[in-house]
Amino acid sequence: MSFCLMRIANVENALGNIKHAEEHAIEALKYATKSEEKVSQGRILLVLGSIYNTKRKFEEALTYIQRAKLLFKDASKDMPELGAIQGYGWALLLEASILLNTEEIQKAEDIAKEALKVLKDINNTPGIIRAYEVLAKIYGKLDRLEKKRRAEEEIKKLKENL
Repeated sequence: MSFCLMRIANVENALGNIKHAEEHAIEALKYATKSEEKVSQGRILLVLGSIYNTKRKFEEALTYIQRAKLLFKDASKDMPELGAIQGYGWALLLEASILLNTEEIQKAEDIAKEALKVLKDINNTPGIIRAYEVLAKIYGKLDRLEKKRRAEEEIKKLKENL
Protein backbone atom coordinates (compact mmCIF):
# COMPACT_ATOMS: atom_id res chain seq x y z
CA MET A 1 0.00 0.00 0.00
CA SER A 2 2.79 2.42 0.88
CA PHE A 3 4.46 1.84 -2.50
CA CYS A 4 1.23 2.57 -4.40
CA LEU A 5 0.58 5.73 -2.40
CA MET A 6 4.18 6.83 -2.93
CA ARG A 7 3.83 6.41 -6.70
CA ILE A 8 0.56 8.36 -6.67
CA ALA A 9 2.33 11.12 -4.72
CA ASN A 10 5.12 11.19 -7.34
CA VAL A 11 2.60 11.54 -10.17
CA GLU A 12 0.60 14.22 -8.35
CA ASN A 13 3.80 16.17 -7.68
CA ALA A 14 4.83 15.90 -11.34
CA LEU A 15 1.39 17.16 -12.39
CA GLY A 16 1.64 20.10 -10.01
CA ASN A 17 -1.04 18.81 -7.63
CA ILE A 18 1.16 19.52 -4.64
CA LYS A 19 -1.54 19.33 -1.96
CA HIS A 20 -2.66 15.88 -3.09
CA ALA A 21 0.93 14.75 -3.52
CA GLU A 22 1.74 15.69 0.04
CA GLU A 23 -1.38 13.98 1.40
CA HIS A 24 -0.58 10.73 -0.42
CA ALA A 25 3.07 10.82 0.64
CA ILE A 26 2.18 11.35 4.30
CA GLU A 27 -0.29 8.47 4.14
CA ALA A 28 2.34 6.30 2.43
CA LEU A 29 4.83 7.14 5.18
CA LYS A 30 2.35 5.98 7.83
CA TYR A 31 2.07 2.57 6.15
CA ALA A 32 5.82 2.26 5.61
CA THR A 33 6.53 3.23 9.21
CA LYS A 34 4.14 0.55 10.48
CA SER A 35 5.96 -2.03 8.36
CA GLU A 36 9.33 -0.86 9.78
CA GLU A 37 10.80 -1.19 6.27
CA LYS A 38 13.62 1.35 6.26
CA VAL A 39 14.17 1.51 2.50
CA SER A 40 10.46 2.14 1.87
CA GLN A 41 10.40 4.83 4.52
CA GLY A 42 13.49 6.43 2.99
CA ARG A 43 11.99 6.44 -0.48
CA ILE A 44 8.83 8.12 0.78
CA LEU A 45 10.89 10.70 2.64
CA LEU A 46 12.62 11.43 -0.68
CA VAL A 47 9.21 12.01 -2.24
CA LEU A 48 8.32 14.41 0.58
CA GLY A 49 11.67 16.16 0.08
CA SER A 50 10.89 16.51 -3.61
CA ILE A 51 7.43 17.89 -2.84
CA TYR A 52 8.86 20.48 -0.47
CA ASN A 53 11.52 21.34 -3.05
CA THR A 54 8.69 21.95 -5.54
CA LYS A 55 6.99 24.14 -2.91
CA ARG A 56 10.32 25.98 -2.59
CA LYS A 57 10.42 25.15 1.12
CA PHE A 58 14.04 24.15 0.96
CA GLU A 59 14.78 23.83 4.68
CA GLU A 60 11.90 21.39 5.15
CA ALA A 61 12.96 19.53 2.00
CA LEU A 62 16.49 19.11 3.33
CA THR A 63 15.12 17.83 6.65
CA TYR A 64 13.27 15.05 4.83
CA ILE A 65 16.37 14.24 2.77
CA GLN A 66 18.56 14.02 5.88
CA ARG A 67 16.07 11.63 7.51
CA ALA A 68 16.02 9.52 4.34
CA LYS A 69 19.83 9.37 4.19
CA LEU A 70 19.95 8.13 7.78
CA LEU A 71 17.40 5.41 7.04
CA PHE A 72 19.27 4.27 3.94
CA LYS A 73 22.57 4.17 5.83
CA ASP A 74 20.93 2.28 8.69
CA ALA A 75 19.34 -0.19 6.26
CA SER A 76 22.76 -0.76 4.66
CA LYS A 77 24.24 -1.67 8.04
CA ASP A 78 21.58 -4.31 8.62
CA MET A 79 22.13 -5.91 5.23
CA PRO A 80 23.88 -4.08 2.39
CA GLU A 81 21.42 -4.19 -0.46
CA LEU A 82 21.06 -2.40 -3.73
CA GLY A 83 17.85 -0.58 -2.73
CA ALA A 84 19.46 1.07 0.28
CA ILE A 85 22.60 2.07 -1.63
CA GLN A 86 20.55 3.36 -4.55
CA GLY A 87 18.27 5.29 -2.19
CA TYR A 88 21.27 6.89 -0.52
CA GLY A 89 22.71 7.93 -3.89
CA TRP A 90 19.41 9.44 -5.00
CA ALA A 91 19.04 11.20 -1.64
CA LEU A 92 22.42 12.82 -2.29
CA LEU A 93 21.25 13.87 -5.76
CA LEU A 94 18.10 15.48 -4.42
CA GLU A 95 20.12 17.19 -1.69
CA ALA A 96 22.53 18.58 -4.31
CA SER A 97 19.60 19.85 -6.39
CA ILE A 98 18.06 21.58 -3.39
CA LEU A 99 21.39 23.15 -2.46
CA LEU A 100 21.70 24.35 -6.04
CA ASN A 101 18.29 26.01 -5.64
CA THR A 102 19.49 27.73 -2.47
CA GLU A 103 22.68 28.90 -4.22
CA GLU A 104 24.96 26.79 -1.99
CA ILE A 105 26.94 25.91 -5.08
CA GLN A 106 30.16 24.51 -3.58
CA LYS A 107 28.28 22.27 -1.17
CA ALA A 108 26.00 21.17 -4.02
CA GLU A 109 29.05 20.26 -6.12
CA ASP A 110 30.62 18.19 -3.35
CA ILE A 111 27.40 16.28 -2.71
CA ALA A 112 26.71 15.74 -6.42
CA LYS A 113 30.20 14.26 -6.81
CA GLU A 114 29.56 11.96 -3.85
CA ALA A 115 26.25 10.90 -5.43
CA LEU A 116 28.01 10.19 -8.71
CA LYS A 117 30.52 7.93 -6.96
CA VAL A 118 27.83 6.04 -5.02
CA LEU A 119 25.69 5.52 -8.12
CA LYS A 120 28.66 4.57 -10.32
CA ASP A 121 29.64 1.92 -7.77
CA ILE A 122 26.28 0.18 -8.30
CA ASN A 123 26.08 0.98 -12.02
CA ASN A 124 22.81 2.94 -11.66
CA THR A 125 22.77 4.56 -15.10
CA PRO A 126 19.70 6.81 -14.57
CA GLY A 127 21.29 8.08 -11.36
CA ILE A 128 24.65 8.61 -13.04
CA ILE A 129 22.95 10.61 -15.80
CA ARG A 130 21.09 12.71 -13.22
CA ALA A 131 24.33 13.31 -11.30
CA TYR A 132 26.03 14.59 -14.45
CA GLU A 133 22.98 16.79 -15.17
CA VAL A 134 23.23 18.36 -11.71
CA LEU A 135 26.99 18.79 -12.10
CA ALA A 136 26.52 20.40 -15.53
CA LYS A 137 24.16 22.96 -13.97
CA ILE A 138 26.63 23.60 -11.17
CA TYR A 139 29.53 24.03 -13.59
CA GLY A 140 27.41 26.41 -15.66
CA LYS A 141 26.74 28.56 -12.60
CA LEU A 142 30.45 28.52 -11.72
CA ASP A 143 31.41 29.38 -15.31
CA ARG A 144 33.50 26.20 -15.59
CA LEU A 145 32.57 25.70 -19.20
CA GLU A 146 35.01 22.88 -19.98
CA LYS A 147 33.77 20.81 -17.04
CA LYS A 148 30.19 21.56 -18.05
CA ARG A 149 30.91 20.40 -21.60
CA ARG A 150 32.49 17.16 -20.36
CA ALA A 151 29.53 16.45 -18.07
CA GLU A 152 27.16 17.03 -21.00
CA GLU A 153 29.24 14.66 -23.15
CA GLU A 154 28.96 11.98 -20.46
CA ILE A 155 25.18 12.48 -20.37
CA LYS A 156 24.94 12.10 -24.14
CA LYS A 157 27.15 9.00 -24.16
CA LEU A 158 25.19 7.35 -21.35
CA LYS A 159 21.83 8.11 -22.94
CA GLU A 160 23.00 6.66 -26.27
CA ASN A 161 23.86 3.40 -24.50
CA LEU A 162 20.55 3.00 -22.69
